[in-house]
Amino acid sequence: MQNALEANVFVPPLNTTTTRRISKRSRTSVRSFLTIQVPADGGRARRVELESKGEADCLFLTLASGNVFDVREQAGPVTYQSWDGAWHSHTFDLLFTLIDGTKIAKAVKPFERVIATSFDRELALIARAAVPSFCDKVVLFTDRDYAPAAAKDARRLYYASLQSDPEADAVLAHLCTNLYGRVQIRALAAQAADVGGRLFGAILRAIYSGQLRHLSIGQVSPLSFVGRSAT
Repeated sequence: MQNALEANVFVPPLNTTTTRRISKRSRTSVRSFLTIQVPADGGRARRVELESKGEADCLFLTLASGNVFDVREQAGPVTYQSWDGAWHSHTFDLLFTLIDGTKIAKAVKPFERVIATSFDRELALIARAAVPSFCDKVVLFTDRDYAPAAAKDARRLYYASLQSDPEADAVLAHLCTNLYGRVQIRALAAQAADVGGRLFGAILRAIYSGQLRHLSIGQVSPLSFVGRSAT
């Protein structure tokens, strides 16, 4: 079925599925309001509301895996019994449903805050209450789990995958037919003047789909080297 992007028709995004409204302003974190597309929505864009840059980074790093069927932000709450015997509720920052049906609930926190508050111990109790009725797995995601460059690339790779440009994709496929070893992206672009800068988007899509591998350190750029994925 042709989605809205392919039909070049504006369709308003679906509303957020968050179970808890977040404050629009904060002095300690960056709020993110953006749109994504996941298979669960049948090609429709959906608005998501995130409470921090860490949540946005976690979202795109997971989406870039290509294994996500659905995602819910501010998911829950889950009721659990804490160390002191008191009952509390916890709302997970993100709940991912993978293509194979596995549900992974992620708690996103700065590493220093996790250590200062012993949140990892508390999360173990939350996980005991959440699995398997709410999710199949609970994951703690901190700023120590990824490099900023990887998060930026994940966002670019994901959004490039939503764009349709058969001409640029075909040009890239032709250029890579006899590609062995590695090649610099700007060298590929020099051979594709007819599609101009659109080749870079095709390269991002090829990396996202696994057809090409990014072989350089840091963000994908014209100076990066890529190579064909092993078949």
